[in-house]
Amino acid sequence: MRGEAIANSEVCFAIGFKRMHICRLLSDDCRGGSRSEEIARFCGASVERHPLSERSLSTSGDAAGILIAITFERLAGLSPALKSQLKDCVARGATLHVKGELAPGQNYTLAPFVEGGLSAMPATASIGYRLSGHPLMPSALRNEEQAAELAVAAASRLPANAEPLLSIRAAGTDYASIFLVRVGGGIVICDTVPELAADARPLLQALEEPAALPAALGPMVAANRAWKLYPDETFFNLVIDDRPANFDYFNSARLLGLLRHLNRAHPGVHLDFAWTPDQSHPSRSYIETLKGFRTGFVWHGLRRHIDHRSIADLAVEFAAGRRLVDEISLAYGVRFQPVMVFPFERDSPECLDFLRGHGFLAKVNKPAAVEPPAEGPPPAAIDLRSGSASAGRFAILERFPMRLLTRRRMLARAALGLPLIAAAHPPDLGLMRLAKLRPGAGRSFAYFDPLLSFAAEKRLQPASLEEIAYNSIAAA
Repeated sequence: MRGEAIANSEVCFAIGFKRMHICRLLSDDCRGGSRSEEIARFCGASVERHPLSERSLSTSGDAAGILIAITFERLAGLSPALKSQLKDCVARGATLHVKGELAPGQNYTLAPFVEGGLSAMPATASIGYRLSGHPLMPSALRNEEQAAELAVAAASRLPANAEPLLSIRAAGTDYASIFLVRVGGGIVICDTVPELAADARPLLQALEEPAALPAALGPMVAANRAWKLYPDETFFNLVIDDRPANFDYFNSARLLGLLRHLNRAHPGVHLDFAWTPDQSHPSRSYIETLKGFRTGFVWHGLRRHIDHRSIADLAVEFAAGRRLVDEISLAYGVRFQPVMVFPFERDSPECLDFLRGHGFLAKVNKPAAVEPPAEGPPPAAIDLRSGSASAGRFAILERFPMRLLTRRRMLARAALGLPLIAAAHPPDLGLMRLAKLRPGAGRSFAYFDPLLSFAAEKRLQPASLEEIAYNSIAAA
C-alpha cells in the first residue's frame, strides 16, 4: 500500500477498477473505509491510499467506481464547496458510506444529498435484527434474521425515499440501523452501527458471529456496490475420499441409493471422488453407477495413499501414478481432473511446487486451525483471502468436514461468494466394503443434507472441483 494515513480526520475516497483489481483509497484517517479496504484485499484487489483534497473530487464523467466513506460528524463539518463536490460525485454514480455512532436524541442532516435527515433514538438493547431482501445486499444474506444483543442507537424519521438494509428489533418493533437513499445515479448508505473493539476481528470471523456481522454489513454493501468485488454465482461441491477402491464389490446398490438421495435433496448436485491411482481394480458396476450422475474424479495422492512428506522422489512417484491413471482412464472410460487431494491432507512445500510444475490446477485441503464458532465469540480462525488462495495458475481450495460447516460458517462464506466444499470419507456415508454386514451403515445418507439444504435455500450452483479452481484463478 502506497501512502500513509494521516490521523484525526474521518474522510476517505476510493476508486476501484475491477478489471485491474485495483482500488484507490483516499483517506485522512486509517479507520475511514478500513473494513471496505479489507474486503477489497480479501477479494484479491489491490488497494492504494492517498490523502483527500478538493482536487481529488474534481473528476468528470461516470463515477460508478468511486467509494467515499465519512462519519456523520465529519460530514456535518465539511465546507460547502466540498459538500457540493461530494453531491456531484454521488449524482454521477458514486457510493457514499456515512457511518458513525449517533448521539441519542440528536438530529442529523443529510444535506445536500437529500432533504431532511434523521433522528437518533436512545440506544436500546435489541433482541435481534433483520436484513432486508434489497438487491444490493449480498444474496446469501437477504432476508436473514439473527438473534443477538446489540446496543445501537437506531434512526427514526428517515427520509421518504430511504430503503432499509438492516433493522434492529426492540420492544416488538423494527428500527432501521442501516439504510440507503438514491441520489441521481449514485447512492448514500447511512450506517448507524458503531464499530466496537471486538469488530477488529478478521472479516470471515466477524461474519460468522451474529453480534459482529452488522458492523461489517455497511462496508460490504458499499465496497461491492462501488467495486463489484463478489462473483455473480457461488458454487458448492461434495467430495468423498478413498473411493473408488480395489475389489469394492457388492456396494453398487448402496452407492446408487446415496446418489439418488443426494439428487432428491438438490437435483444436479455434483459429487467428486478422490481416487488413489494404485486402486486400479475397482468394481466396474461401481464406476458405471457413478457415470449415471454428475460425478467426477480427482487425484488422491501421486500414486499411493501415504503421507507424501515421506516420499523421497516425487517425480518417480508421479511417473508411476501417471501410468496407472492412464490405464484406469482407458479401461473405465473416465477422466481425472488436474486437482489433488493429498492423503491425510498432509504435504510439503516441495509437494506444492511439484503440483504447480506438473500440470495440476489446484489442491484441496481443510484449513488448519478452523473450529466451529461457539455461541459466544468464535475462536481464532485463519482468514485465507477468497477462500481459494491463488498463485499464478494454481488454486488452493478450502474444504470442510460437515461438522465444521455450521450454518454460520456457510452464511459467512456464501456472503462473500466463497465456494462451499464439503469433505467425507466412506464411513460417513456407509460406503465401506461389505456395508450390509456393518451395523448402522444404512443410516448415513443424510451426512451432506445440511449443505444441500443451505445450497437450495441460497441458490448456490453445483460445480466440480476443477470448475471451482478455474473460477478461483480467473477471479484472482
